[in-house]
Amino acid sequence: MVLIEQMGLGLCVTRDSYAQTAADELRELQRDMSDVERLRSELALYFCDDEATFKLDDCIKTFSAFFASFAKAIEVGMNVNE
Repeated sequence: MVLIEQMGLGLCVTRDSYAQTAADELRELQRDMSDVERLRSELALYFCDDEATFKLDDCIKTFSAFFASFAKAIEVGMNVNE
């Protein structure tokens, strides 16, 4: 009976430790998300875009497409020069 109670106590300690760690990680994630939101707003202002409708994923897709096209243009230009 004592062994079962000790095992149960160990399980409670482990569960409480896990819950505390999860709560700490959640608070850190919330701080990080607040930082991302602040930076999104700053980026919208930098690009003179509407802060309410500016989306990071659209911005990233636009830059990605631009750099892919730019790299392709450099490649084509080098092939023409050869």
